[in-house]
Amino acid sequence: MICVPQRYLKPFHESANEPHLVHGMEPRLFMVAVGAPFLIALTQPNRYGFLSAAALFCFLRGVFRYLAKKEPRLTQLYREALAYRPFYPALPMQEISMRKFESR
Repeated sequence: MICVPQRYLKPFHESANEPHLVHGMEPRLFMVAVGAPFLIALTQPNRYGFLSAAALFCFLRGVFRYLAKKEPRLTQLYREALAYRPFYPALPMQEISMRKFESR
């Protein structure tokens, strides 16, 4: 066990590790919650368009806030998961191609 003197230790503040949320939602999801109703209100400039835009905003706001409470980094984790391939070979691709070439 390594013993570090107390004078070299600094307290870690919990606020440094909090997720960045806008109105309780992730920033990208907030843009969706604002942008989709805005487009509806823009294309249907009557009372039904504005009422449906307000209802959609309230619905999306509730859903996205619920998702942010469950996992604040949900969209970021989803985008990272998309980067993974379904299969990783045991050898790098260069070595596999060289072995095929050498076996001839």
